[in-house]
Amino acid sequence: MMFRLISIARVAIIAIDSHKRPQMGTYSLTQAMGQLSRLVDEALTGEPVIITRHGKPVVTLAPTQPAPKPLTGEYLKEMRGRARARPSLGSDSVTLVREMRDEER
Repeated sequence: MMFRLISIARVAIIAIDSHKRPQMGTYSLTQAMGQLSRLVDEALTGEPVIITRHGKPVVTLAPTQPAPKPLTGEYLKEMRGRARARPSLGSDSVTLVREMRDEER
């Protein structure tokens, strides 16, 4: 399959073969030009968007990065546990940075 990848912010535009027709939101090139910002937002939510030219799919908008996972209680507990497991530095970060700065003088 021949394709070209262009990265725009966090969205990739991928030219696809015309014989592949995935089940996604499909818009003509004219429609897409008028609402590109909304289509990019739709793609960033994880919903790929197909743009057609003369009725044939030519471009897919899809996020270049997966959508972030929602914060769950279990994940937050895990992160708190990791924070508690880290060794203490002995003082807060402000004090450490000031000490490091003063050592350089």
